[in-house]
Amino acid sequence: MPKIGMPSCAMMATRWINPLRIAAENGFEAFEITCVYPSAEPENTPPEVIAKARGILEKSGIEVCVHAPFFDMNIAAFSPGIRKESVQITKKQ
Repeated sequence: MPKIGMPSCAMMATRWINPLRIAAENGFEAFEITCVYPSAEPENTPPEVIAKARGILEKSGIEVCVHAPFFDMNIAAFSPGIRKESVQITKKQ
């Protein structure tokens, strides 16, 4: 069944945890973490932010998906090096 969701890029200038909290507080059923700087950097997300996100998810029941990087990184890039690094970063999510 389709869900009404909110992407973190709706508030791209802030960390993804803030839009997640807002989405949960406003009754959204789904949330997309858009992996672009400065909103989301998977390899630089502190454990306490992950813990806060888990709490929000457990309390609200909101579903989450991750949008692979698409600005600096691209898993469909023609360049094998960029494509390989993009896949590695995406797997870290």
